[in-house]
Amino acid sequence: MQMAESRLGSNGTRRFEWFRMWSCLLIPVLLLARASTAGDASAQGPGANRTSADNWVKWQPGHYLRLSRNQAFDTPEKYAKVLGEIEGLCARMPDGYKGILLQIGWREVEPERDRYTFDIVRAALETAARHDKYLMLRVLDRSFHGKAYRKTLPEYLIASPSSYFQHGKGTMLKLWKPAVADREIALLQALAREFDLHPRLVGYITEETAMMMAHTVPEAEFDQGAYAHEVARIVLEGGGAFRHTPFVQAINCGMGPDKPNPYFQTVVDAVLKIPAGGLSHPDTFPCTAEEFAGQAEPTRASHYYERKYGDRIAIFPQTQANVDKKKYGPPERAMELLVRTGVDYLGGHAMVWDPWPWFFKDGVGDAYLKAQNFRVNTNRPSGIGPCVAQPPGKGGDGE
Repeated sequence: MQMAESRLGSNGTRRFEWFRMWSCLLIPVLLLARASTAGDASAQGPGANRTSADNWVKWQPGHYLRLSRNQAFDTPEKYAKVLGEIEGLCARMPDGYKGILLQIGWREVEPERDRYTFDIVRAALETAARHDKYLMLRVLDRSFHGKAYRKTLPEYLIASPSSYFQHGKGTMLKLWKPAVADREIALLQALAREFDLHPRLVGYITEETAMMMAHTVPEAEFDQGAYAHEVARIVLEGGGAFRHTPFVQAINCGMGPDKPNPYFQTVVDAVLKIPAGGLSHPDTFPCTAEEFAGQAEPTRASHYYERKYGDRIAIFPQTQANVDKKKYGPPERAMELLVRTGVDYLGGHAMVWDPWPWFFKDGVGDAYLKAQNFRVNTNRPSGIGPCVAQPPGKGGDGE
């Protein structure tokens, strides 16, 4: 009996020693693996550690019309007029369009520093919902039309001349200054807190980078690297606050003799890290025949990056009226080239159109898009999502 007890005790001791030895070997390995996984997730950006139930993104690909109202809504009459224009555009919009891009001045949503008033955005969302349309948003932080910046920028920024610069008829914030970039980040975070979960807000498109205009600032003050760094920070900290709404950074100039300005990669890398990132540009010009045929590199920085990363992020090209009528007319031909460029060449998931250019007059633009079944790129980007038409748990159009 004593021998049996002794034998059992000896075996138990040996098993305990084996367990302790393997624990000492395995636990550090497991901890190291966990730390490595966490590090990888951190490197992927703000959305990397979200659960599958929380990483959905509102997704409404299609064609949108732009309504830009860079003006003060400082009287009830002006406010009512803008609401009437939003209502009118939604009401007369032919079936097939998904909604509108509303552009409004910064001062209208932040009349005083850190005091935000989003009534116009709420009203626009309600109007869109009544017509079963969707809203994209841009808050204007610059002007290219003389003194119009006084209707765009908040008074506290205008009162600080070191916050902005002017060149010709243009006025633009000095976003390479961290203190100025902080103000834009605060605005974006406030908008995200208020509307990121709203089922009818399906995109935020930033102003263009306008790197070439920034070059007009004296070299002693302007630094391309600092500018790119601060724009990237705006994307990460401001755009990253939109966890469920595509946040689309617009870029434009920057093509050198054989490649884009390398500083744009800093901005694009930030877009790739946020939960619902995307790229856009302000002016879609038809591609050359060589570009369409794949026999030439893209002639614009925006095209270069949109083609390179379009399978991972949202691509929302925009058009404006400055398409050369003599070069690309008649209207039907211009529309064909623009759709081929925005949808086929760039892989656009959504296209934003000005409703008044020469190629849209007399219903030509609407008719062409209708004949094309309002087609866009329906492939969902691999870097965002899952993409949903309706936010989980939302039964209506409220916030």
